[in-house]
Amino acid sequence: MKPIIKKTALAALSSIVSKTLSEIKGLSISVLSPSHYQDYPAYKSAMEERIRLVTDSHRKKVFETICSDNLCRKYPVMKKIIKLPCSDMTKCIIFLAGIGCTTTEISNILMSEKHSISTMRSKCRNYIADIFKH
Repeated sequence: MKPIIKKTALAALSSIVSKTLSEIKGLSISVLSPSHYQDYPAYKSAMEERIRLVTDSHRKKVFETICSDNLCRKYPVMKKIIKLPCSDMTKCIIFLAGIGCTTTEISNILMSEKHSISTMRSKCRNYIADIFKH
């Protein structure tokens, strides 16, 4: 795809990433403090749950942005991606890989490990190739 397409999509997603980072930064220190817990396993469990909720919410916002009418008008291939029988996360990876994002860029946008993105991207390569014929 043309570099301008990638830049336009990343510009639309940058505000989502920025908002999520601001939300994390705005969390009260008391929310993150282990002093409210009797033991470390309870603290660790609560923190993992908090991180999971923030991450899930962020990924949902990314997917909603990618599937928005505005982006679908600019990228008609999104209509094909939305119909695929896979998770919203996988659809985001297909779209981002298809417009030329690197594994690192995708992992940063979706707040995921590079290895996981690389694995999912590899599993979706047929979809990417079929939808984004260059």
